[in-house]
Amino acid sequence: LIFPEMSIDLMNKELADDIQEFARKYEMVVIPGSFHEQNSKRNLSRVFGPEGVLWEQEKHIPAIIHIDGKRFIEKIETCRGPKKSIICNTEYGRIAVIICRDFLDMDLRVELKNSDPPVDIIINPAFTPVTADFKAAHFDARRSIYSYCFFANIAEFGDSLIYSPEKDRVERTLPAGEEGLIVKDVNLFQLRSERKKWEIQNQKSFIQSTRN
Repeated sequence: LIFPEMSIDLMNKELADDIQEFARKYEMVVIPGSFHEQNSKRNLSRVFGPEGVLWEQEKHIPAIIHIDGKRFIEKIETCRGPKKSIICNTEYGRIAVIICRDFLDMDLRVELKNSDPPVDIIINPAFTPVTADFKAAHFDARRSIYSYCFFANIAEFGDSLIYSPEKDRVERTLPAGEEGLIVKDVNLFQLRSERKKWEIQNQKSFIQSTRN
């Protein structure tokens, strides 16, 4: 279960406890977007499982939002060293949580593409009015990274979507201003099998093109 960025403030202990209890009761993985951790001044996404917190992912690139001609920069601390993105191996597949505009970083997407073993599911909680850039990046990633891509944006700006690499895929989106739930069945066996075929096909195409 995935929520948008900044939609649930986990600094509120009651909310955090409710999320943990929900994950335990229904034996689910819950990603309640991300929140500003006041002590570290970082934007963190905390992933809950039935047994507790599975991992945390921090945001690397602060948001920049323009409202009424004014420019606002998200006031968070970011890592000064190498940027660390966690890929966690779960029963639902190998999952990476990438917060908001971090996903627009081409270098990060290349790292995801080259990860070994490959990432199966990309979770991208966001709070952004600039949805076209994200749609383009996710549309590309579904095949270049060959994974399921979940973009969960705050309802005010909308365009939350699920992209998947299947040939017969059906695009699932939520329009701006509408709260709702979109669902996708994830078939890991099929995904990994088709990914292998895709990699072999692309390798052959590359070899053929270099001979011409």
